[in-house]
Amino acid sequence: VVSNLMSNGSDVDKINITWNEPSVSNGIIIMYDIRYRETDSNDSFIYVNGTTNTEHTIDGLTSFTNYTIGVRAHTIAGPGDWIDIKASTLLPVIKDLVVE
Repeated sequence: VVSNLMSNGSDVDKINITWNEPSVSNGIIIMYDIRYRETDSNDSFIYVNGTTNTEHTIDGLTSFTNYTIGVRAHTIAGPGDWIDIKASTLLPVIKDLVVE
């Protein structure tokens, strides 16, 4: 299982995540699977194509929304267990707002 999965920054339409390799793995890690969905949704998770990095930016998200994001390691023996976190996108800032 990967460890220390965390959001290390977000914007109005994206969330950056990082994690550490599993301390014990079932073989050589060939990639990491990433999934996400809006936390309050019953929709299926959206899966991101596998990555070999221990960081990823999920973009194209809805602003000011909570997301459940999961990562798991994948070896030749198969996938490990998911670990999930909750992270949020930011509220857009309205620039040059004039209130009369």
